[in-house]
Amino acid sequence: MSYKFTLYILLIFIPLSVCNASEKVNLTAPYSYVDCESSFRKAVTVDEFNNVIEECSSLEDANRFVTLSILNRNAIIKREKAEGKTRNTKKSPQRARIMPQQIDKNANEIELIEQRAMHNFTKNIEKFRQTLKAGAETNCGKIIEMKKSAVKVHYPLKNYGDEHWIDFDKVFPKGHGCRFVKGKYIAPATF
Repeated sequence: MSYKFTLYILLIFIPLSVCNASEKVNLTAPYSYVDCESSFRKAVTVDEFNNVIEECSSLEDANRFVTLSILNRNAIIKREKAEGKTRNTKKSPQRARIMPQQIDKNANEIELIEQRAMHNFTKNIEKFRQTLKAGAETNCGKIIEMKKSAVKVHYPLKNYGDEHWIDFDKVFPKGHGCRFVKGKYIAPATF
């Protein structure tokens, strides 16, 4: 006897007076945790994940399948958008002509955004370097001493001491990472 059939029998023979008024009993289509798990494991497409979400949303024990189905469905939709696929729509010749123009426009916008980001990055670094003084925090710790072309920072390194001279144009704000290889400073990657 299957689990579904047993559940049907139990639901039929449970007197309604035994059930609380707040409990909702679905006599038409009971769906079990096992069914949710099975449907979830078999789901591959957006529609199949939508079915799992619909069927399992009423079960408290199956909340994780609903959550995972939503995440998987959204990931599939994102991947399809990135690959240029559209769901249930055929491309018209007019749309096919527009697509290359739209792609060029998007590429130009992305290029502009990247250029602005590089400009802002270098501008912020230059501003940081202009305002440097003893005691300021850098990517390699506090500045102890300054000269025109270099700064001395406190950054303990095993077998190489605690104080290191770094060229002024290789100092970055805190958070950019500090790396030494065999006692020599390696500046963070920039554009």
